[in-house]
Amino acid sequence: MPSWALAVLLQTSPRDRAVNPARARGLKRAARYRAPCEPAEATPMPAPVDAVHLLALLTRVRQARIDSGEIKAPAGKRGQTSRLYDVRAFKSALAELGYLRRLAHGGRTGGTVLTSMAQLVVGLARLHPAWKIDGDRFADRDRHHRAVRRRLRDLQDMGLLAWRVGVDVDGEDARTELQLREPAQVSVQELADAAAQLKRWQARYGPALNTGSSTGIRNAARHGRPLSASERQRRAIARTRARASSRRVASFTNSDPHCVASATPKNNPESSAPPPKTPDACGAKTGVTRARATAAISASSAVNAPKTASLTVVGPAGPGQITVWDEQVLRARVAARVAARAPVLEVIASQAARRALQVAGWTLDRGWPVGRVGEAWVVWRYGAMCAAEHGAAAAGPLHSDDLVRLRRAAARYERHVAARPQGFPVLGLAALAQIARVAGERDVRPQTLHYAIGALDQLSRRMRASETADDPARRDRQAARAKRRLRARQQPGPLAFRTLAWPSWVALDEHGAPILTDGELRLVAQHGVAPAPGREDPAYLAVLRDAHLLTGLWAPLHTDGRATMAHGDDRDPHHDRRRARPGPYPAPQHRARPEPEDLELARRAAITVRDAQHVDADLRDRLLRQLRADDTRRQDSDRETFWQHIHASPPSQPGA
Repeated sequence: MPSWALAVLLQTSPRDRAVNPARARGLKRAARYRAPCEPAEATPMPAPVDAVHLLALLTRVRQARIDSGEIKAPAGKRGQTSRLYDVRAFKSALAELGYLRRLAHGGRTGGTVLTSMAQLVVGLARLHPAWKIDGDRFADRDRHHRAVRRRLRDLQDMGLLAWRVGVDVDGEDARTELQLREPAQVSVQELADAAAQLKRWQARYGPALNTGSSTGIRNAARHGRPLSASERQRRAIARTRARASSRRVASFTNSDPHCVASATPKNNPESSAPPPKTPDACGAKTGVTRARATAAISASSAVNAPKTASLTVVGPAGPGQITVWDEQVLRARVAARVAARAPVLEVIASQAARRALQVAGWTLDRGWPVGRVGEAWVVWRYGAMCAAEHGAAAAGPLHSDDLVRLRRAAARYERHVAARPQGFPVLGLAALAQIARVAGERDVRPQTLHYAIGALDQLSRRMRASETADDPARRDRQAARAKRRLRARQQPGPLAFRTLAWPSWVALDEHGAPILTDGELRLVAQHGVAPAPGREDPAYLAVLRDAHLLTGLWAPLHTDGRATMAHGDDRDPHHDRRRARPGPYPAPQHRARPEPEDLELARRAAITVRDAQHVDADLRDRLLRQLRADDTRRQDSDRETFWQHIHASPPSQPGA
């Protein structure tokens, strides 16, 4: 028996050897007992495989297996065709090939992946919800390695992969070596058949190919899509941080400002150390002055004193002493800190600006991480340097449904992009960036991402209203819904004698339809009939709208919310000010620091000081003069009323 096998056998108990027969055979599962492996040769990374091309290759392999009898077709006319196309097998090949390509991007050998069967099982288990994973890597590997080998064999038969078991210098199985290859050529007819079949699957199951099975792969199209460069960079950073945190045994954080020394013992070990012992050769009761001890302590303090300038002119406050801050030293220290930090902030700002530009080009077919969107909003609204200094904190908190609302608003914006305002881009997130840019140049709201999402939502609704308010197809859909509501009211039932197609206060003609006069309903006013609601009542407006639609007319403007929104923009006197427009814009009329007049205006008008700073100075002074004049008149009136009351009241009698 080799020496390393004997060492493994001696370090394991009999119980472990009985439970784990592989370890009893001497397999070197521990890394410290393994022999080294030869370095793998790097191969070029092949181009991504299109989904249609992948389906054509899978169809070719399945046809060969049907011809050889490996796949048995069920009885029936369409038996062979039904086994030729298998959506479950296609989803597995698409998602698992995408996972293997991500493994190859994470290594340094190009298209060659050096891994283990246990790692493949753990990685592929994230795709298969029915796979059981207990956490024991060897037990999980033994449970699913047959399925993994079967999938690797399918990809190898398709010509997309070559895999083998790698051995170490002792000839023992040590790793799994995968080599990604360029896809084989397929004919035009095979591509056409595969495209037609994929289109049928997408029409039936959706673009994600979710069949509803609890054991199949979900969102296979997203798993098979190659990662962008930014997403690969983000995942690499996350992996690096995770490895660094796992290696960190102990960490001590200091949350104090950079320019202020902490007073806690963890950051000032000198302050926490016990004071030096005073040498006292004469004893405690001799009364001898300890001059030598005092001199030793003073010398020790001089050695341990900080080498930077002190921030205070006088030391800690004591009897008769006052601590005074040295402003020049403080300013010099802050300036030095800012100058040392400036190059780092410039690099972070450039990276944040590049990531924000990528976010503006995102489409609806990919995910939108909330951190990236928040950082991009800060760059768009406040600039890249603000994102470098404060991160995404300036974007503000988000509600639980804000991202869903943002996707709905962006999709609505892109559907009705022809009705967008002048100067706005085509993509939804780019429109959010335009809203941030306009708000930043005007120094107006929205200031946080939550309210910006609401602004984009309202803008997309106005665009939809402007584009579809006068669409005849929309009026036909409204009329169809009105007919369904009328049929529902006419349904016979146990209380049919108490239900009416139209309310009793509506006058009907001989055909049972409401009578319209000058666009309004003719009402019935007689004894025993319920009175009609007001003209602005929602019940009256609903009946009026259905009456117009069933007659073949357009719904009145004040009963159609979308038409009101579309035509209300033109009649709104503040429409030009409210709608986002491209520049140039006037300089913002606000003061950086609040003045006493701003504080007085905020107190008198019950507004915030920030809003008072945005009021024009001339307008602010006029308002204050008017308010002060009103106060003077009111005080004069109060004094006059008081003295009139005094003169009008009779004098009180003594002793009354």
